[in-house]
Amino acid sequence: MSLKVKIASRYSHVTLNLWASCKALADKYAKVNLGLGAPDYNPPVELSKALTSVLEDAISDCKISAATHQYAPLVGHPELISALADVYTTEMSHKIRPEDGCLSVGIGAQGCIFNVINALVNPGDEVVIIDPHYDCYPSMVQAVGAKPVFVPLLPPKSSTDGATSVNANDWQWDRYQLDSVFSQRTKLLVLNSPQNPLGKVYNRDELLVLAELCQKYDVVCLSDEVYEWMVLTDSGERLRMATMPGMWDRTITVGSAGKCFNITGWRVGWCVGPAALISHVVTVQSEVVFSVASPLQAAIGRVFRSELNNIKGKDDSCLAKLRSHVKANRDLAVVELSRMGLSCVIPSGGWFMLVPVAPRLLPLLRDTSASKGPASDVSIVELITKKFRLATIPASMFYSEEFRCTVGHGYLRLCLNKRRETLVEGLKLLEAALAAADALAASS
Repeated sequence: MSLKVKIASRYSHVTLNLWASCKALADKYAKVNLGLGAPDYNPPVELSKALTSVLEDAISDCKISAATHQYAPLVGHPELISALADVYTTEMSHKIRPEDGCLSVGIGAQGCIFNVINALVNPGDEVVIIDPHYDCYPSMVQAVGAKPVFVPLLPPKSSTDGATSVNANDWQWDRYQLDSVFSQRTKLLVLNSPQNPLGKVYNRDELLVLAELCQKYDVVCLSDEVYEWMVLTDSGERLRMATMPGMWDRTITVGSAGKCFNITGWRVGWCVGPAALISHVVTVQSEVVFSVASPLQAAIGRVFRSELNNIKGKDDSCLAKLRSHVKANRDLAVVELSRMGLSCVIPSGGWFMLVPVAPRLLPLLRDTSASKGPASDVSIVELITKKFRLATIPASMFYSEEFRCTVGHGYLRLCLNKRRETLVEGLKLLEAALAAADALAASS
């Protein structure tokens, strides 16, 4: 093939095959998909009603029609920007006005992260990423000619026997290792809290440690908080990097309508931060993607506006109902996995749970030709998808190569944001796979 038709070298490191193969396997074989991070039930009806009202208003009002059917302002639709300003004024304890330039709307949270990295990171810079991480981070960093540098969260020693469930918040970095990855070359810290796939929610002391390092080395923090309303602790307290001392001026917080309201297909995300940084993000957006669908932005703005009085601990808000659903599913999964003799990493936030089930399923690999090569998390996923019709995701996908076969090995990620019936059925399929593996192990 001619070199001219090969993918650009800055993207040559990107491999889509693992995600693509997992989805293809699930589509072909799976009865239940607990791997894909997509809800299988309807979002709150308020979203559909809001979108309907936006379109109906556009029919009767020419001014609203123009705002609905034409390009939204580059920073975002006025209804959404106004609502977000009020939401984050409360959340950040920092006065944000729509006209201050502290907000921008992008094509989903991933699009916002793309804009931030392209706006701030230069070739030769280093970007600190905490393992496990959302898989797009290092690809975006490498695409701009920068170097991702990784530091892992380590499981507590009590979890190494595979029999004791632990809380995701008990996974900690090694402080010496954390300090060692920061240097004068560090331009950006990418933080994800609540974290995918682990479910860790960083506490105040941890955020203060990161804030100290950011200020010491003059680093900007990209705080990916797409699961901000999905804190599953009893208090539901949300701690934000931007609220730590000295961090407002050097933090860009990323949010997601998809994760807020179960509307991942709407592809609406946003950045919140100081105008001096957000202006650079808007510059990139203006040159790359311009604006996001106007009617969707307006509808999300209306729903947020209706949620404003309920955001703080009110059980009747859309956000609280969705959080309660995922929390109930988490608690059910913990009980059922324990009954099966499995431990798990109990998430304090987000949509996912890690289960160290792969080692117990290894006997299945020795009894089938469905997987070739050495036993691995990927082989386990392939096998149980084909043979037991349960799709999952190997947690090793969310680790850097440096830590993939050590810290990240042996775990499967399960999505909890599913219908209760889907989760129960998926856990039954997992139990069948375990029974088959245990029988093989007993007979060998």
